[in-house]
Amino acid sequence: MNTPKETAEFYADKDDEYILRLARHPKGLRKDIIPVLVAELKRRNLDDNALIRWITDENNEFADTELDNVKYRISISLCPKCKKNNDITGFVNRYIEFGEIKEETILVCKSCGIKQKKKRLLTTLTLGLSGLFGVFIFDGRRTYGAFLVPFYMIYQVINLLFHENENDTVYKDFIEANTGYLRRSLSDNNISRLIKLYNRDERASKRNRQKSKR
Repeated sequence: MNTPKETAEFYADKDDEYILRLARHPKGLRKDIIPVLVAELKRRNLDDNALIRWITDENNEFADTELDNVKYRISISLCPKCKKNNDITGFVNRYIEFGEIKEETILVCKSCGIKQKKKRLLTTLTLGLSGLFGVFIFDGRRTYGAFLVPFYMIYQVINLLFHENENDTVYKDFIEANTGYLRRSLSDNNISRLIKLYNRDERASKRNRQKSKR
């Protein structure tokens, strides 16, 4: 591990663009780097109070009663799907579509979550087997996914009955991904907006990961 002096020298040699990029995406920075980054922003006159506050907020994790309060505020948010219920629950859906294994992570009310799980179960049943056409187009990955359909059907049925264990995992992921934004505001509007973005971004990132494997 570098000494404080070596760490300071390392960032002092970086250009403004690098420092600003790091400041705008400070998630996961080591605690010893944060004051060095703040000092560099000030030294270069790149700081505005909002940016420095963002660095602090993003790395100030919730814990204990504060974390419980955040989870509660999330749980009573309005469902982004039906816009009626406010019992937000985390769901992880793994399914097979056109012979490809896919996954989505969402925060919705229990009713919408169960409906989505049933929809993905139907997707596996109807579109999962279509991967057998991979035999004719020499797509081994899709063929492999199609042969997994019976196992995924069993998994999805069990998961439909015992989905409660997913909630803590999804909540943890959502809070870690949005710590800075949640630090700024726990208003209903802000949390609802973040949930919508999370659901959309999670699906997009899952699709991108699927494409990258091709």
